[in-house]
Amino acid sequence: MTDRQLKMSFDPQTIEHLGVKMYSQIPNAIAELIANAYDADAGTVHIKLYDDGQGKRIEVIDDGIGMDFDEINQKFLRIGRNRRIEGATESPGGRKATGKKGLGKLALFG
Repeated sequence: MTDRQLKMSFDPQTIEHLGVKMYSQIPNAIAELIANAYDADAGTVHIKLYDDGQGKRIEVIDDGIGMDFDEINQKFLRIGRNRRIEGATESPGGRKATGKKGLGKLALFG
């Protein structure tokens, strides 16, 4: 018996394919941001698009419940997290969760 362990890895092209190519159009990426705000029980979402001396950027401001540091690490930054398996089919406010595969956030990095 050896102490060797199996270790899963992925090619960076996987992230490009799932994030950039899946949401290659800005409206799709913005729709994902709005869906995230909805899942956070936001009642209001403001989206600002900038193309100025600081470059192109999107700013999203909502009044959703937000996340603390640990929730960002354990939930938002976990690619492929399936909240339904964890039993989270509704938002804290009772809305049916719109997210499915935990991949839409990659649109932001594209």
